[in-house]
Amino acid sequence: MSDINRQLVLRERPHAEVQDSHFELREGEVPTISDGQVLLRTLYFSFDPTQRGWLNDVPSYMPPVQIGEPMRAGGVAQVVESRHPRFRAGDIVSGTLSWQDYIVVGEQGISGLSRVPKGVPLTWPLGVLGITNMTSEGAASRTLALAIDVAAVVAMLLLPQLEDWGASASTREQIMGLIDRHAFHPVFQPIRRLHDLTAVSVEVLTRFADGTDPQTRFLAAAQAGCGDELERATLEAGVATARSLPPEIAV
Repeated sequence: MSDINRQLVLRERPHAEVQDSHFELREGEVPTISDGQVLLRTLYFSFDPTQRGWLNDVPSYMPPVQIGEPMRAGGVAQVVESRHPRFRAGDIVSGTLSWQDYIVVGEQGISGLSRVPKGVPLTWPLGVLGITNMTSEGAASRTLALAIDVAAVVAMLLLPQLEDWGASASTREQIMGLIDRHAFHPVFQPIRRLHDLTAVSVEVLTRFADGTDPQTRFLAAAQAGCGDELERATLEAGVATARSLPPEIAV
């Protein structure tokens, strides 16, 4: 393992097209971890349209990348060292990472990491099984055509997380408890015109209070037979919150 951690940090915010001058390469020591944390070595990053929005200093579904911080990105990484019971050294994981060689993930971010099973191409979580593919133009037809071929792989990707939920009866009880407590909230991802960055519409997303990955939560609910209840509860919360948006913003 190298003792140098390279980082590409945001140097200044772009106001139009993104240039390499907006970023700066820095080098530092490889971070150390404490109890409840894992140290990751990044293998692959994705380049997604949403990253352009993260560079703007405006409210959004995720906070903007701050000046001096490594650029946020989806990625695949290998666990170098673990002091968390869910992961072991050598595990391959995917999640929201950043542009640097080594990353420490603590309790707040652990739930956003997914193990990539052996035999699955390492780039798949950033491509055909990633959020960019699912939200891109024409994704519906491509995803439908691909569904039969990758269904088994999707199950493999999510199985380690679903195992953490335990038996279906226990999972259903947990899900219904989340609904009763309203332990989730909607967030809005703005969709902006490129030439002036004006928000013209928003995409409504759901975030859970404990930080669990939404895709994992909804699939677990479906497996436990309460997927419709969770979908309905989150949809109602989104509609209620959307009423506060300006009338010219489409949802």
